[in-house]
Amino acid sequence: MPQPFSTGVRVGIAAILFVAGFIFPPLFVVAALLVWSIVADYRRPKDVHPAGWFDRRWSVTAEDSDWVSCFLPICESPAETAFLEAMIPAFDLKPEKGVLRSETLKLDLQAKIPPYRVDFLANDWLVIEIDGAAYHSSPEAIARDRARDKDLQSGPYVVLRIPAKVVFTAPGDAVERVKAALLSGRTPRPTVGDALRAVSLPTAKGMLGGMADAAERFSTYMATSLAVTEALKPVELAIASEKSVFDAAMNWARHKIEMEEFRNQHRLDQESFDQAKRDLGEAIQRRGGEKRKSPLVLQVPVIVRPSPHHDLSIDGAIQRHFDVAMAARSKYYAEIAHQLGSDDRLPNLIRPSLQELGHEHFWDLFVSRMADARFRVFLSSESN
Repeated sequence: MPQPFSTGVRVGIAAILFVAGFIFPPLFVVAALLVWSIVADYRRPKDVHPAGWFDRRWSVTAEDSDWVSCFLPICESPAETAFLEAMIPAFDLKPEKGVLRSETLKLDLQAKIPPYRVDFLANDWLVIEIDGAAYHSSPEAIARDRARDKDLQSGPYVVLRIPAKVVFTAPGDAVERVKAALLSGRTPRPTVGDALRAVSLPTAKGMLGGMADAAERFSTYMATSLAVTEALKPVELAIASEKSVFDAAMNWARHKIEMEEFRNQHRLDQESFDQAKRDLGEAIQRRGGEKRKSPLVLQVPVIVRPSPHHDLSIDGAIQRHFDVAMAARSKYYAEIAHQLGSDDRLPNLIRPSLQELGHEHFWDLFVSRMADARFRVFLSSESN
C-alpha cells in the first residue's frame, strides 16, 4: 500500500517537529511516531512484482541459487518444463543475458522467428518443438505443423519435433535426440545465392570473370544435388519400406497386448470379448465362409550402396549422404530395440507379426544389427 508521504518528506517533517518540541513538548510524540513509521517501512520486506522472474531472466547469473526459477515459467506446458529440466543438467547450461549457454549449446526459449514463435531454438538453427497429443494429433494440427516445418526449413533452420510422451517417460531419450540432431548438423542446400556469395567481385575488371565463376559454381552445385537425389532414391525407398514393415509389426503387437489387457481386466470383459469374437466368426460363415485372403506382402527393396560416380567430388557427396541415411536407419532400429527391451511381451509378438506381413526374415536381420551382444542374446532367447 503506498505511503501518503515519501521517506524523505517524513524525515524532514520529523526533524521540524523535533525542534518544535522544545517549544511545545507534545510534538515530540508526533515526531517519534513519524520516526517509528520510517523504521517500520525500512524493515518491511519489499513486495515482489509478479513478473519479477521475467525481468530477472536478463540479469540473473549462475551464482544466483534460484536462477532456474527465472526460466521455468517461460515454458508454456508441463512437457516443455520437463524437457528444460532435463536439458539443463545434460548440457550443463547456465544463464547468460536471457538465454541458457554451455560450451556446446545456446538455448533460447519461446524464440521468435517471424511470423512464428518456437518452443526452443538451439544454436540459432535447430528448432525444437515439444508436441503434446492434445494440440498436435488432429489432422488439421498435423497439416499445420507440416506447413510450418516446411516454411522454417526452407530457410536456415532444421526442425526437431519430440512427442510430450517421450519427454515424460524417457527424458534422457529426448536429450539424446537433441544431441543427435546437433551432430547431424544442417543439410547444405545449394542455391544461386550460395554460389554468388562464394564469388568475390572486388573490381569492375573482374566482374565478368566473377559472373562466369558464379555460374560455374552454381552449375556444380546443381549437378551435385541432382546426382545425390537420383542416387539415393532407391536407398530412401528401401529404408522407408523397412520402416513401414516394422511400424506395422509394432502396431500389430501393441494391439495384441491391448486386447489381452482388456480381456484380463475382469471375467465379464473376457466373456464379452470372446463372445464378440465368436459372433464375428459366425457372421463371416453366414456370409459364405469366405476363405481368408493372404495378407498383402509389402515389397522391400534391398539396400545397396550407390555405384561410384565418375566425378570424384560428386561421388564423395553421394557417399556422405548415403552414410547419413544409414546412420538415421541405425538410429531407428536402436529405438525399436529400446522399445522391445522396455516391454518383454513385445519380442514374442513381433516375429509372428513379421511373419503375418511376409517378412519373418526381418527378425533375424534385426537381431544381427544390434551392436550389443547381451541384447542380441536376450532377443534370440525371447524369440525361441
